Amino acid sequence: VAQIRSQLGNRCAAVNLPLGQEASFAGVVDLFGDVPTDLRDAADEAIDTLAEAVAEADDTLMEKFLDEGTLTADEIRQGLRVGVRSGVVVPVLVGSSYTGGGIEDLLDAIVDYLPSPADLGPVSATKGDTAVELTADASGPLAAVIFKTAADPFVGKLSYFRVISGTMAHGEVVDARTGETERVAQVFVPLGKHQEHVDKVVAGDIGVVAKLAHAVTGDTLTTKADGLKVAPVAFPAPVFKVAVHPKTKADLDKLSTSLSRLVEEDPTLQVYKDPDTAETIMAGIG
Repeated sequence: VAQIRSQLGNRCAAVNLPLGQEASFAGVVDLFGDVPTDLRDAADEAIDTLAEAVAEADDTLMEKFLDEGTLTADEIRQGLRVGVRSGVVVPVLVGSSYTGGGIEDLLDAIVDYLPSPADLGPVSATKGDTAVELTADASGPLAAVIFKTAADPFVGKLSYFRVISGTMAHGEVVDARTGETERVAQVFVPLGKHQEHVDKVVAGDIGVVAKLAHAVTGDTLTTKADGLKVAPVAFPAPVFKVAVHPKTKADLDKLSTSLSRLVEEDPTLQVYKDPDTAETIMAGIG
C-alpha cells in the first residue's frame, strides 16, 4: 500500500487489512469489524488515512474532519461512495487468488462503492447524421459495443460486448460500421473461461455472442430501426514494426490466417505488405 501511494498518490487508501502474510495469510480484517488486538494500532492508522481521503470528496465531511479529526464508520462509507464515483478516492483491498481470502470483501466493495452504468451519465452516439445521448435503459433503443474479440478453439470467434442501451437477445442485429446484418443465434454471459447461456443481456451488462461474420472490436450492434453508432475506443498508433516470415513456403497460408486472427483480437496490431520489399510487416505499440 505504501508503494501504491508513493506512485499513485494519497487518494489510494486501504479499506481492509491482511490477517497474516505470505504462507500464513489467513484472511482479511474489516477496519470497522472485530479487529484483533495485535492489529488495532494498524487498523486505527488505516481508518485515519481513509477518513482523510474520503473527506476530500465531500465538503461537509471535510469540515467535520477538520473540526473533530475523525469520522464515523457510516460517514466514511458515505464518503467512499461519493469519492469513488468522482475519482477522488481509490479503495485498496487485500486478497488472495490462492485461498480466496478477501474475495467476498471485494465483491461487497464493488456493489457498495463502484458506480453503476446509470450513475455514469449518458453515452454519446449518432443516428445517421444526428447526435444522440444514450442512457442505461433496458427498454431503450439497442446499442451494444464490441470491446473484445477472441478465438475459441471449440466455439470459434467470440465477440464480447457491453450493452449501452436497450436489450440484446437472440435474433438479427446490424453492424453499424458495415451495415451488414448479423445473426445472433444465442446470447451468453462470461463466467470465468466459460460462457453461460441467457435469454437476454440488458443495458449496463456485458455479454458474449459467437460467430459474428462481419463485426469486429469497436463496432456497434444495433437494429435497422434504431440505427445507432457509438464511437469506438481510440487506440494508440503503432510505434514498433517487424517483418514476419513463415519457416517454409507451405506455412504461408497458415501465417496469413494466424496474423488475421491476432489483428482481430488486438486492435493495436496492424499487418500489411511493404510495397518496396514485399515483406509482411506487423506493427504494434510495443
